[in-house]
Amino acid sequence: MLANLYSCQSQATNKSIGPVALNQQIKTSTNPVILDVRTAEEFKDGHLPNAINMDYYEDDFKTEMAKLSMGNTYVVYCETGGRSASAAKVMRKAGFQNVVELDGGFSAWVDAKLPTVKD
Repeated sequence: MLANLYSCQSQATNKSIGPVALNQQIKTSTNPVILDVRTAEEFKDGHLPNAINMDYYEDDFKTEMAKLSMGNTYVVYCETGGRSASAAKVMRKAGFQNVVELDGGFSAWVDAKLPTVKD
């Protein structure tokens, strides 16, 4: 069932997925866009591979979000899930149909000993 998460672009996706399941989906998906909505400093200290940093607290968050393609699937995460839940809500309200949240955020990803990247 989760395998269909990224392949069904026409269906709205509003799910929260644990780190292990998400890691498997990223490996087998058609390249979802991974959005890290933490600060630049947090991002620099470590993030998911291939993640794009778009700080939810920055004044231009909505402006930058509006530049994204609504047809993509987005995986949104922060440190523990609070900011990403807010960011996902803003994205859905703006019309994004395929938004997936990393349950537990980056902390859960690290706790699961999954790969990270440091800049």
